[in-house]
Amino acid sequence: LSSLGRGGAWEEVYSKSAVAALERTMCKHESDECVLYWALWAVQQLNGARALVVPMRGGTFASPSAMIAALQSLGAVSLGQSDGASAEDMPAVIDAVVHAMQMFAERYDVIYKAAFV
Repeated sequence: LSSLGRGGAWEEVYSKSAVAALERTMCKHESDECVLYWALWAVQQLNGARALVVPMRGGTFASPSAMIAALQSLGAVSLGQSDGASAEDMPAVIDAVVHAMQMFAERYDVIYKAAFV
């Protein structure tokens, strides 16, 4: 799904249906960390780093496993570069990571993943 935007005919309607498919996948497999990671990676590839930052800050990732998957995906983003997260996105990224650390302050696995972003 994430490679669709890179080749040929790509319209907004395809983006909406791809994101909807990813949302359904994440809801059905919310306990599978591997599926969550790759679904979040695809969302980030389609919509940029803000696609991860906004739900992280908004409390969408309520379980530690979902937050870890989001942090892993965010850690793979090229920070400070236009193809990943530009310099203008950095305050929002930092804020989302700090928010995740505060939400799960008792979970060392979340703190560990957040430290690598």
